[in-house]
Amino acid sequence: MWQPPEQKPTFYQLRLAHGVSLLKLAQASNRHPFVIWDILLGREVELADAIQVLGAFNELCGTHYTLEQIKLPYKQTNDPASS
Repeated sequence: MWQPPEQKPTFYQLRLAHGVSLLKLAQASNRHPFVIWDILLGREVELADAIQVLGAFNELCGTHYTLEQIKLPYKQTNDPASS
């Protein structure tokens, strides 16, 4: 029987599941609450912000999520060394 492919959870879904407040996440990640809000809304953010916020989330919740495991849009950086 055909089954739709599994979808990655959004950061919003993870935050709800673990009960982490936006302000606590902003403080722990040292990012402005607007950055956290953008992530929760699924807006694209800088890679450094995505890494920092996800790292803080993992610390607060005792989890080990990676950017590859969740739906968290971030801007790809152009590395001049790889050109």
